Amino acid sequence: MTTNQTKAKCKYCDGQGYVSERDCSGNVQRESTCPLCAGTGTQVFNPATE
Repeated sequence: MTTNQTKAKCKYCDGQGYVSERDCSGNVQRESTCPLCAGTGTQVFNPATE
């Protein structure tokens, strides 16, 4: 049985591969690697189960 895997832009980091944490005034306090895509900017999923 084969699975149809699809790569899509990561929804959490919007395909950038990193996320920015900002303070109340909007200044970037820290940037870190996206925990969901591990910095690749894409996620692999099976559309049949999504």
